[in-house]
Amino acid sequence: MSRGTPWAESGRTTLSLARTMNSPFQGRGPRRTQMSPSRSQMRLPPIRLGCVRHARDQHPAHAHVLRRHALSCWIESLPPHQAVKKYLEEYGEEVKQHVSFSTQVLTIDRVQDGDKKHWEIETLDLKTKTQKRTQFDAVLVASGHYNDPYIPEIPGLVEFDKAYPGAISHSKFYRNPNDYAGKKVIVVGNSASGIDLSAQISTVSKLPVIISERSPQVTGGDEQSGWSKQVPEIAELTPEGRKVRFANGHVEEDVDVVVFCTGYHYSFPFLRGLSPPIVTDGSYARNLYQHLVYINEPTLAIVGIPQRIIPFPFSETQVGWMARIWSGRAKLPTEEEMREWEAAKRKEKEGQEKSFHVMPFPQDVDYINLLHGFSEKAETRPGLDNGGEAGKIPPYWDAYKRWLRQQTPLIKAASRKLGEKRREIRTLEQLGFHYTEERN
Repeated sequence: MSRGTPWAESGRTTLSLARTMNSPFQGRGPRRTQMSPSRSQMRLPPIRLGCVRHARDQHPAHAHVLRRHALSCWIESLPPHQAVKKYLEEYGEEVKQHVSFSTQVLTIDRVQDGDKKHWEIETLDLKTKTQKRTQFDAVLVASGHYNDPYIPEIPGLVEFDKAYPGAISHSKFYRNPNDYAGKKVIVVGNSASGIDLSAQISTVSKLPVIISERSPQVTGGDEQSGWSKQVPEIAELTPEGRKVRFANGHVEEDVDVVVFCTGYHYSFPFLRGLSPPIVTDGSYARNLYQHLVYINEPTLAIVGIPQRIIPFPFSETQVGWMARIWSGRAKLPTEEEMREWEAAKRKEKEGQEKSFHVMPFPQDVDYINLLHGFSEKAETRPGLDNGGEAGKIPPYWDAYKRWLRQQTPLIKAASRKLGEKRREIRTLEQLGFHYTEERN
């Protein structure tokens, strides 16, 4: 079951596996945001599907390449979302016939049937409104985790929103910079979405765009200095005078809009019946080995949980390893060992649960190569790809790709400085980035 980036890779990798295991692979329809009680009074709009009108991919094209599928339709270094969509459609064409589109997964339950267990999934056809229950041996969840917006609790936030409907928003609901024409805007957060949205908004809004952040990001020097103003995190909002006070005591008045680019809660409502649960307060996903395998029932896995990653190769590596596990070619550690791994990770992130799955460089690269190593140790089997035995091999990030990943923030900054001229960029060398092979 899937929606978003990993679906095509999940389908292609598990297709041969599905011939021997009854595994679901379905496209999910829209669902509304689940807001926590403290923010349920806010007037956020319903979720709209689709992409930001001027959105561009956040990573260099060649960092996104999937194995055995060339970048024939990606011309620009940082391609627009239309090119990414086309690439995924081409890649997933061979499994499209196996996908049930416009199908919402309502519940996933583990059912005991005599001395055996299976997964029972209840689905809703969004066109016919009919429901059905189907049994499966394994479930791979590739639905993403960008559905339930996270907005921090700030004094005066709800009151400000009530006084000025539409003044408080989240990047989830952003579509067009023209909605902010002539307005005084504060963007909260300066990670990928915050940088991209503030740059777009600045073309039509009052200047400077005020960017509230806890800590500065690596964006390539003073590229924002001409149109933005950096301030610390928000301490309080006051409806009277449309005031926003920051942690350093600075106050901005007559603020029209505050856009939160503060990420998302983890939310898998169709897994509510699991015990122990994967999600409680939404800060992170629990009971997962290597951020992927449900420890209690390893025939359930969730792809793409980590953040600050390059999604395509990351998901490709995860799915490749899971295919080997479920086909019996690779083995997991014991349940006790998997729990020890999670306990160690919890101790490491104690008090920082929101960053439990955050993998900034080089952690993401190391993870990809770790799972590649796990997959390499799998048993060979006649009839598979790569010499007829090894099967589809997950990515391995060599010295060049490691360098490319490290340069990503600077590549984005250099591309952004070019404005519309960036559409003419075809190579990293044109942006001034040259890879020199490492020498011992």
